[in-house]
Amino acid sequence: MPTQSNDPENMPSSNTELNSTKKLIQVAKLHQLPQGTQLEVQTTKLDLLLCHTDEGIYAIDRLCSHKQLPLTDGKMQGKMIICPHHAGKFDLTTGKNIAVPAYVPINAYQVTIIDETIYIENKYIENKPSKK
Repeated sequence: MPTQSNDPENMPSSNTELNSTKKLIQVAKLHQLPQGTQLEVQTTKLDLLLCHTDEGIYAIDRLCSHKQLPLTDGKMQGKMIICPHHAGKFDLTTGKNIAVPAYVPINAYQVTIIDETIYIENKYIENKPSKK
């Protein structure tokens, strides 16, 4: 699985401010994430997995909340990812846990694409654990 780092050519070390209310972090170039693939991305504070499904591009925490194992190579179905280790399921849009053994959600981040560059917002999408 390819990993994107904070290489100065591809990843600025500071946030890119678009306007006074939204700060975006550049995480990858669009050509690095063809449809149907995943890309591991590390920023200064985040360890992310970018997922490009038929439904769109999503950014989530790279590790499953169940055993802190990588979601990398998990099967993507629509707006859902299935952990390749214990089959926990998460909603890619919110990070909400959908199926056990994942009892706790993961963080999901709003994705914005500008000029063939993928950005995420600098805060995660609020969600609450499922009672499954």
